[in-house]
Amino acid sequence: MERIKTQRQIVSRSLVVSMAPASELFSQYADGGKINSLLRFYVGKKGSSGNDERYTLLGGKMNQDESWEETTQREVGEEIGARFFGIPNQTVIGKWTYSSAKSGERDVILTYNPILPQKEIIVGDPKIQNVEILNLEELKSLFENGQLHGVPIEGHLTKSPQDAIRIEKSDTLKKNMALDKATFWMQHIESYLIEKLNSKKYASAEEFQEEYDYLLGRLMRKGLDVAMTKRNLKIESVPKGKPEIIQALDSGFLGKDVLYYLPDIAVKGTEWSGLEHAPESTKEFINFLNEIFDGFLEEQKMSREEYRLFLLNQDINMQHKSGIISELDKFFIVKLHETFPDLNDNDFNQVHSLVQEFYKQISNELKVADLQLTDGLYQEDKKINEVNNASFGALLSLFLGFEMKENEPQISELIRFESGRELLLLMKGIIGYKHFLEETQSVKQGLFQNAINTFFGRVRGKSFNLQILPNKSMVLRNRGRKDLELIIDEKEIKTFSSFLRKSFEVPSGEINDFHNVNVILLNKKGQTAIDSAFELQTDFKQFLRQEYPDITLIEEDEKTYGIPRYEEEVLGNRTHQYINYKLRPGSQGDKMVRSKIILEMKNETLELVVYPFFSIQEGDGQFWGWLEKIADNTNYVVRRMLTGQNGSPSFHDLLYPAYFYPSNYHHKLRSTYHN
Repeated sequence: MERIKTQRQIVSRSLVVSMAPASELFSQYADGGKINSLLRFYVGKKGSSGNDERYTLLGGKMNQDESWEETTQREVGEEIGARFFGIPNQTVIGKWTYSSAKSGERDVILTYNPILPQKEIIVGDPKIQNVEILNLEELKSLFENGQLHGVPIEGHLTKSPQDAIRIEKSDTLKKNMALDKATFWMQHIESYLIEKLNSKKYASAEEFQEEYDYLLGRLMRKGLDVAMTKRNLKIESVPKGKPEIIQALDSGFLGKDVLYYLPDIAVKGTEWSGLEHAPESTKEFINFLNEIFDGFLEEQKMSREEYRLFLLNQDINMQHKSGIISELDKFFIVKLHETFPDLNDNDFNQVHSLVQEFYKQISNELKVADLQLTDGLYQEDKKINEVNNASFGALLSLFLGFEMKENEPQISELIRFESGRELLLLMKGIIGYKHFLEETQSVKQGLFQNAINTFFGRVRGKSFNLQILPNKSMVLRNRGRKDLELIIDEKEIKTFSSFLRKSFEVPSGEINDFHNVNVILLNKKGQTAIDSAFELQTDFKQFLRQEYPDITLIEEDEKTYGIPRYEEEVLGNRTHQYINYKLRPGSQGDKMVRSKIILEMKNETLELVVYPFFSIQEGDGQFWGWLEKIADNTNYVVRRMLTGQNGSPSFHDLLYPAYFYPSNYHHKLRSTYHN
C-alpha cells in the first residue's frame, strides 16, 4: 500500500464512472439500431449559481496514514454512496502539483474509479450541491475548454489556462498528459463495451436487459477479483470431504462475495444473468438454498408458480399459509441435519438466537467506540418486520421472492436483501458454531490461566490510573518477575458476534484468539526491551513444558509487527529477521511494536502478545507501544467496520448498502472517521 510523504496537502480527484442504465442504452438501440454512448461520469457541482459555482471531480484530501486507495474510496463513498467494482479498481492516471491563494500548494492524484450503475444518487457531502452525470463527449469538453454549459471546472482539472492557479510548466505537462490519458482510456473502454453490446440483435427490452446484466456481471467479478488480489487473498478450499456449502462460505472470499452480489440478487432475483460470472462460492450458496426449496416443493407436489399463487390467494386463511411455511421450515432443518450431522436442533436454534443479537452488538460496538454514533444507526439492530425473528423456512421463502402479501417493489427488494443477509449469517454461524463452542469451553480448563498467574509473578500493591483519552481512563496493576516489571492486559473471551464478524476475514477454524493476553514491559529501553520480549516468550514456553510434561505444547503463528522497522529506523540495526504481516482492515498494526505467538495445549489455545514498550515517543509517531495501541482502540473499531481495504468494500457497507439504508448512510458520515 503506497503511502506518499510530503509537506504539501495531497488530494485525490477521481473519474467516477459507470455504465449507463440499461433502459437508456436500449432507447439508443431502439432509435438507431446501435449504441453510441455508454459510459457515464459522476461530477460534483459546488457553490451556487452566480456565486462560485463550479464543477469538480469527486474526491478530497488525504488524511494522515491513508493510502490514495483509501482516500479515494472514503471520499467517493462519502460523496455519492457508490458501490465499487473495477476494470481494474482504483487506478492512478497521473499526478501533478499546483497552488492557489485559496488552497495553498497541493499534490493532485488523478484516479480512475469505476462503480456500479447508480439506481439513485445519494449526495453525502454538504460541500457538493448536486452530482451531474456526463457522457464521454461532455467530459472531454469539460477538460478541454474548462467549462460546460457555462459552468467552469476547478482550474487544476482543465487543459485551459486558469489565472487563479499557479502551476509550473513541468506540472502543466503532467496534468495535460494525465487528462489526455484519461479520456483516451475511457474512449477505449467505452468502445470495447459498446462493441460487446452491439454485436447482438435484441427483440425486446427484456432481451437487452439480460445481455446487459450478463456483461455487468463480468465486470463485477473482475472488480471483485482485483480488489481481493490487492489484499493478497489466497483462494484455498477447506479439506476435501466437507460439504460444498462449507467450502463455499468458509474458504476463498469467506461469504463477502455473497454480500457483494446480494443487492443485485435482491433486485433482480436468483435467476439474474449476471450471476453466471459470480464466484463458485456465491453460486453454491444460491444452489444450496434453491435445492432445499425445490426439494420441498417436490414433496408438496407444487410448482413455484403454484406456491406463489397459494401465498397470494386472499381466499386462503393466514393459518393455512403459515402452516406450509412451517412445513418448509421443518424440511430446511432436516437438510441442515444432513449437512451438519454433528449439530442438533438446539444448536441450530441457538445460532438463530445469536445471529439475532449480532446486529445489535456490532451497532453497540460502534456507538461505544464513537460518540458521534450514539444517537443513530438504528437500522443496524432493527430489521424489516417480515424478516425479524423469521424461521429458516420463512427466510428462504422471502429470499426467493415469495411473500404472503404484495408490497411496493422497493420494500420487496429490501425484504429479499435482509432475508438473504440473514440466511448467509445463519449459515456462517452454523459452520463455525462447533469450533466456537470448543474454543470457549477449552479456555475454561484454565491451564494457561494458571500458568500465566504463576509464571508472570504476583500482582504488586502498586496501581495507577492511566488517562488514555480525555473521556477514557483505566486502572492498571503491575506484576513483578525477576528483574522485569510487567503489566498483564487480558481480554475477555471472544463473543459469538465478534467470532461471526471475524469469520468474514479468516476461515472460522483458524480463529483462535479466544484467550488473548498482552504482556507489557515497563522497565526496559531500546534493543534490550525487544530482546527481553523474545526471551520472555521463550522462557514462558519452556516453563509450560516443565509444568505440563505429559501434555504436548503446540507452537504456531509466531509473528512480529513493527519490530523490523523499529530496529532498522530507530535503533539502527536489525537483529531479528522477521517480516511484517498483512493486517486486517482498519488496523494500524504496522505501527505497533509487538511480537505474537499462538500456543495450544490439550485443545486450549492462548494468543500471547508481548509489547517491549509501554509507550514509544520516537520521531513523529510512526511507532506505537501498548499505550498508543490502547488509545487507538476506539478508532480501530470504527475503522475496521466502516473502511474497506485497497478498494474492497467495507463490512459495514456490505451489510448496509446505501441504496437500501440511506438514513444509515448519512448517519455513518457523522463518524469521527468520515469527519
